[in-house]
Amino acid sequence: GGRIEVESRPGRGTRFRFTVPLVPGDAAPAEPAPAPADLLRGHGERVLLVEDEAGARDGLTQLLTLLGYAVTATANGEEAIALPAAPGFDLLLTDYRLPVDLTWELDIWGRIRRTVESGRAGAQASAADLAALRLSTQASLAQAYFQLRALDSQRQLLDATVEAYQKSLELTRNRYASGVAAKSDVLQAETQLK
Repeated sequence: GGRIEVESRPGRGTRFRFTVPLVPGDAAPAEPAPAPADLLRGHGERVLLVEDEAGARDGLTQLLTLLGYAVTATANGEEAIALPAAPGFDLLLTDYRLPVDLTWELDIWGRIRRTVESGRAGAQASAADLAALRLSTQASLAQAYFQLRALDSQRQLLDATVEAYQKSLELTRNRYASGVAAKSDVLQAETQLK
């Protein structure tokens, strides 16, 4: 008899311990070995199962769920890639005969998951940059529109002022012609119009 122990910690790795007695007769009585199912028992770890065979996918999903894993099952690589990045997965399980031209491997250490998360974060950052650029462009357009409206108002005011000065000059000339106003009043009205 001997003993095999497995200890796994998220983010720290997995440790395997093998105990083998050197001399069978001198071995100390061993503690009862844990049942095989106890070695496989999960603690809520998130597992992505990619399996194209529906029966195998359903059976593995039930088994892993019974063992304490949180399972997300997909039928192909496209479905797996389309899943949202959050919350991520601790383990990827798949067969090697997917009818998709993709390469898969077990992601025990999280390297692939981190790469996918990084890619998604990059895409989200690009989308945020695009949204910021769109907002900045819209703000610039709105600012230009308001400046144009202000200039239009100023032009209307200037046109109305010129028209009022022209009427004032015409009225002053009529008053000068009838002898009611002085020549200086006409000169002042002409200066205001210029």
